[in-house]
Amino acid sequence: MWKLFAKKKPTRKLEEGASLSVSYEDIQQKREQKILVWSCAAVGLLLLGLVVILTLIHPPVPQFMLDDLSVDPVSNSSLVVNLSSTNPSYTTDIYYSKMSVGVQIEGIFQSESVFLQSTLQKPHERTPWTAVVTINKTNGSLGMRDGTMKVVAHVNILGKFGILKNSLVVTCPILNDLKAIVSKPCQVID
Repeated sequence: MWKLFAKKKPTRKLEEGASLSVSYEDIQQKREQKILVWSCAAVGLLLLGLVVILTLIHPPVPQFMLDDLSVDPVSNSSLVVNLSSTNPSYTTDIYYSKMSVGVQIEGIFQSESVFLQSTLQKPHERTPWTAVVTINKTNGSLGMRDGTMKVVAHVNILGKFGILKNSLVVTCPILNDLKAIVSKPCQVID
């Protein structure tokens, strides 16, 4: 009974032989929208994959510690620097391709940089480095006095497969009070 009183929706009747009109512009616009959406999705997935791959092969930043700094007993114009690095990664090796170490005391002297041997460091391995550096002063004196000094290391490391190279500047600040040399953890600038 309710069906009799319900409003009927007007239906569009086509005459025989007539067809619905669909414009070419509508079809072309929908096609362009689909292409744009799929292109953006493909570029997004490509960038995400690239980020994942670079994260996997990027060399981890090693942790450095200044173990000892002392005046060379043979020559009073040289310092013996003992530096160590630890690979924090669980899976990735680090290859140290070029490494130079020098000592700076602000306004007093700066040593020559000494290049250390290239080496491969396994995960969670601690590698000690020893360098004997000499100063640039002609009188040969270190001019040591109370104050702060820095051991600066320039490090080039290679990651997995030798694809990505990373240059680091390692600065180890030291408080020198002539009675004891107090070392803090080294700062690594990527």
